[in-house]
Amino acid sequence: MCFRPLLITTCFVFITALSFSVSAQNEIKEFSIKPALCIVEQEKLCHQRFIFYWRLTQPMQACLFKASEDEPLHCAYTKEVKLTKDIVLLESQEFELRSPQQAVKETIFVRQLRADVRQVRRHIWSVF
Repeated sequence: MCFRPLLITTCFVFITALSFSVSAQNEIKEFSIKPALCIVEQEKLCHQRFIFYWRLTQPMQACLFKASEDEPLHCAYTKEVKLTKDIVLLESQEFELRSPQQAVKETIFVRQLRADVRQVRRHIWSVF
């Protein structure tokens, strides 16, 4: 019967370690970019002010990157960040939030209006 307390203690330690490893992998609770869409005329650049927001499980170092670059746009050691940045984009761009154990991506989509979208469409049978 002396094995029963040891077995219970071992199970408790195992479950605690397992839950800690799962929570460590999910450090980033939320990451969003507003607005997520920029509509421009054909061949024009998107000049827009974007709000980057993220919330972590606890205060820690997290950095915002353009997905294609190694240089961070912003780093912070805190649990919650609301960052406003003026950004110029030619095409859709992925942004990545990196914490020590996790990376999450969000995309800003750039859509170009074409001439046919702006034209008023008339029905063939229309008199006017």
